[in-house]
Amino acid sequence: MGKLVGIELLNKKLEDSFSQYMNKQLLVIYLVCIQALGVNSQNLFPNPGFEEFNDCPTSYSGIVTGYCTDWNNIAGTPDYFNCSFYGQNPEYGTPASGTGVVGMIGWPNDLYCNGELQRESIQTNLIEPMKKCKTYRLSFKLMIETCIGTNATGYGSGCLSFGFNFYKGSPPNFGNNSCGCWSMSPTISLRCDSVKIQEYTTFTFDFVALDNYDKVAIGPVCSDTMFSASCIAPQTSGGGIHSAYFNLDDLSLIQIVDNQIIIEENTICQGDTVIFIENKIDSIFNWQWECSGGIPLQVHSDSAIFNFTQSGIYNMSLITESNCGSDTLSLAGIVVNPIYQNVDLDSSILICRSENYFIPDFNSKLNYQWSDNAVGELRYFKESGLYYVVATDNYGCHSSSDIINVIFLEDGVIYPNPTIDSWKSSGTLTTPNSIRLYDANGKVIKTWVDASSVHIDCNTYNLQTGEYYMHIETTLCEETIKLIFIDN
Repeated sequence: MGKLVGIELLNKKLEDSFSQYMNKQLLVIYLVCIQALGVNSQNLFPNPGFEEFNDCPTSYSGIVTGYCTDWNNIAGTPDYFNCSFYGQNPEYGTPASGTGVVGMIGWPNDLYCNGELQRESIQTNLIEPMKKCKTYRLSFKLMIETCIGTNATGYGSGCLSFGFNFYKGSPPNFGNNSCGCWSMSPTISLRCDSVKIQEYTTFTFDFVALDNYDKVAIGPVCSDTMFSASCIAPQTSGGGIHSAYFNLDDLSLIQIVDNQIIIEENTICQGDTVIFIENKIDSIFNWQWECSGGIPLQVHSDSAIFNFTQSGIYNMSLITESNCGSDTLSLAGIVVNPIYQNVDLDSSILICRSENYFIPDFNSKLNYQWSDNAVGELRYFKESGLYYVVATDNYGCHSSSDIINVIFLEDGVIYPNPTIDSWKSSGTLTTPNSIRLYDANGKVIKTWVDASSVHIDCNTYNLQTGEYYMHIETTLCEETIKLIFIDN
């Protein structure tokens, strides 16, 4: 065997290629049905940054109603800061942008409320009603301007929450009662131990509208831990150790389009097992999965497993039923990439030094990388020896390799020489070719056409001791080799 040409250059590429290929065979690809990122651009909150006002506030006590355009008090006396009053009391109102901001207190275990939550809340009518069973994205900026007892953490207390209640008809708070929890659970809420002190955080929530809501109430709400032993503190007047004064700004409520399937992993190979997972926000109680070209292995409500034994382009659909009705999620054009036949080279070849070499039955959809850093299915060899080639596709689905021993005709390819019984070629001859065996007088003993190998038994041709000549001719070169036979 000859030397392995350029193998140092290819070792790492071979290792990476085979590792990728083997991992691919074991990979389970996850496809997740989730909301598309397309949104309806209309913000349903009027005056979302509290910039517009009916009158310029001159104090910070109970001035949202009548001062801030489109917004009203619904519990207590929430504060409005803007124009000439903005900046006179920065410890109470600091806007995230512009000059308008709303401030609200939340005082758990308050003496005035007989140990219940004392709160301030605001309310408005949406620009247009929300659509039942559609998905919406709520975004807002919130911070705690002042608080008692939790400054060291940099966050508010987990004994208090802040919430949004979307509704139609009667509000969650009757009259202007500022004591106790809301009469209905908030649509969206977050505990105040996730709200920073004196630094705004943007919060975003996706949710499904369970009705055609046209109003919203916003403010501090009871948390899930408010009445636990760790949150019960001595009743105080004017705010206890878990209290907070909130600043709210830059509201957004936008409808999300949610009728598509998005692929997380976009490479599927022939033979792969694929898991589809439904992940809609809506409450679903029935699923119907269909996938052309995929063999169902397992179907369990919100997930389904399919195996793709054939390459091709297929479609996936999922029909869901929920409290909001029926919906169809669809994904067209699932590409399953083929796994091609492995590259197969002759173990050794006899070739002219200047002759181009084509990989037999090469595949134009594969990439060929050689051990001497040559690329492609067509090449020529600068030196004889062992060469390694790796064939891969562009998707990580196919990887195969083979090794070939390259022998130049000019270097002598018939052995053993001299011989006592027979000669044979040392590798596979390239075709087309023409081969003739002559005696010392130029007489033709044997002719071969397009032979892949040569074997000459001296006894079969009644050869006598002496010299013989083999002339090998291909389309690119020719060589005459002197042979010696010694008859025992």
